[in-house]
Amino acid sequence: MLSIIAIRSDMECSWKPLGSDHFSVVISYATPIACVTPRQPRWKFDQVDWETFRTQADITEDMVSSGSIDEAVSLVTSCILSAANNAISQPSSRVRFPKPWWNEECQMAKKDQNKAWNRFRRYPTPDNMIAFNKARAPARKIHRQRKRES
Repeated sequence: MLSIIAIRSDMECSWKPLGSDHFSVVISYATPIACVTPRQPRWKFDQVDWETFRTQADITEDMVSSGSIDEAVSLVTSCILSAANNAISQPSSRVRFPKPWWNEECQMAKKDQNKAWNRFRRYPTPDNMIAFNKARAPARKIHRQRKRES
């Protein structure tokens, strides 16, 4: 059996047959892998059903006057949030993991492409279209190269 790996200082490898004729390779990292924090929930305020919100966010005088201030605040907050969850839609909060090949060069190429696209979208002239295509070509080339190199 031949195993070719690059040993790094923060990596530990072990070969244990575990009673089998096949050798499994266990690789563990000494440093923890950074996790992407989940996104905060957002609201789509352009797609609000205001009538539903008004009917469900009914804050009564009993909610505010009964008990302590902390109780009143929590009751009003929960009432507003439950009405908002029912009346206002939210975009997906799916975590998007960063691309390992994305770097500063890719970022700048994408930025130039977006600038040219926005100029062409606002002022759709043949010159702006040519400028957009000229900005898009190197961006695509850079992205392909970085993907291949990673």
